[in-house]
Amino acid sequence: MEYMRHSRMAIADMPITERRRPDTGVVSGAAVASNGTLLAVATAPNTFVILEFDASGHDVSVGSDVRIRVSRGRASVEAQERSRGR
Repeated sequence: MEYMRHSRMAIADMPITERRRPDTGVVSGAAVASNGTLLAVATAPNTFVILEFDASGHDVSVGSDVRIRVSRGRASVEAQERSRGR
């Protein structure tokens, strides 16, 4: 989660931890990493969640604010806002 450290999203003296992915609901925050069908979203300064998309993937750029709907463990992008510009 180097992006979280370098963009100063994370509190420097605290560890960065992964939160459990919800089975249903909405996750919102900043996209901090993307790899094929996986997307990491920072939901708080030192917390992130990894979401899985179907094979079609997603079109989310790192640094943008996103709102993701999770249903039965699968994620879909509801909204993507402009980049944080950090």
